[in-house]
Amino acid sequence: MDNKTRAELGNILTDQEKLLEILSQNPAALEGYPNLQSHVTDKNQKSVEYRRAIRNKEFTKDDYRDEILSKLDWFGYEACCELDLDFIINTVAAKCGADIDAVKHITIEDIGVDRVSRLLHMIGEAMYSKSDSLPSFPWEAKKGQTNHAFWKKCHLAYDAMMIEGYSSHYKLNEWAQLTLGVSCPQSFPRFARTYGDPRLIESWVKWSEWTDKND
Repeated sequence: MDNKTRAELGNILTDQEKLLEILSQNPAALEGYPNLQSHVTDKNQKSVEYRRAIRNKEFTKDDYRDEILSKLDWFGYEACCELDLDFIINTVAAKCGADIDAVKHITIEDIGVDRVSRLLHMIGEAMYSKSDSLPSFPWEAKKGQTNHAFWKKCHLAYDAMMIEGYSSHYKLNEWAQLTLGVSCPQSFPRFARTYGDPRLIESWVKWSEWTDKND
């Protein structure tokens, strides 16, 4: 550390208000200091906006929680797609056989608490290993890790699924290969049900350069 850097650090450390302002930008880094974390969180501008929105009844805390869980659900699904889940699949197959609709009605007890716990542990480990590479959306993944050709046209697949009735991955994949000339990722039906029309997702519109003239 050179003298100028050391002087700047000294200025921050001796200016408590400035230090708190800087810390408030990343309260999560203060997990080992719960009281300080709580204090700086109260000063974080985004946190202030959140509390104001709750007070103004723009949405409820439960609404906010559900949005977070929806995003976490997608992250978990993406991580699971790269895990060896035969121990889950074989257990379910032993109960449901060829009746794929019956899978929707299985319980935790049917799968086994130990197996579910094992799966959650595997997801946790996968999150640590993928934390630097797991994208918020499929099209944000690096080349080679996702089917960018499909995601560029996924709004058309969304219409096929929601309007034309291609509800299963099997049907969507056949449609995509015939109509778009690309395969449909297995994750797309779940994506569509979770996030809805990609034309309403700012990240996708910007990435794909879509306009209503493209349809």
